[in-house]
Amino acid sequence: PREAPSEITKWRPEQQPILERDDSDDGNDDPAASSCWDFCEPMLERIGIESADEAWIVFWLALQAHMANAVFAMGRNIGPVLFMHEVGREGLTYAMFGSGILVIVTGPVYGFLAKGRSTAAMNCALVLFTAAVISVCGAPFFMHATPLFRQLAAYAIFMAED
Repeated sequence: PREAPSEITKWRPEQQPILERDDSDDGNDDPAASSCWDFCEPMLERIGIESADEAWIVFWLALQAHMANAVFAMGRNIGPVLFMHEVGREGLTYAMFGSGILVIVTGPVYGFLAKGRSTAAMNCALVLFTAAVISVCGAPFFMHATPLFRQLAAYAIFMAED
């Protein structure tokens, strides 16, 4: 016997069961689709996914976690190396204080923007914003940019990761 549905599974009453399929003869006898279904159905049941809505929530949260890890790994590893190469140790003090000020300023702004929104939506927006900042600020390193522009980009990448 299954337990009572948790809050996440009853967030929308019109959920369609994920494990329900139409076996009517619609002319689509694709063996690949059938074997994919036969492969996925037991896994979804085993991990407790009960509806298509829940499957999408799990998919999006897993994708966000993957993106957050990728941005974190890139920022943690690439940011300091680029910063030290382009700016040097003399700029590290400014970057650390600037990063602290940035955290103090953006905390309340993030709190204001997060009010009334789901955690998943805010997490997705934050990960996408950080990835965009790292991507845009990484552009000067692949173009023929002036040293000043490259140094500013190094500061931005270093602080965006924080």
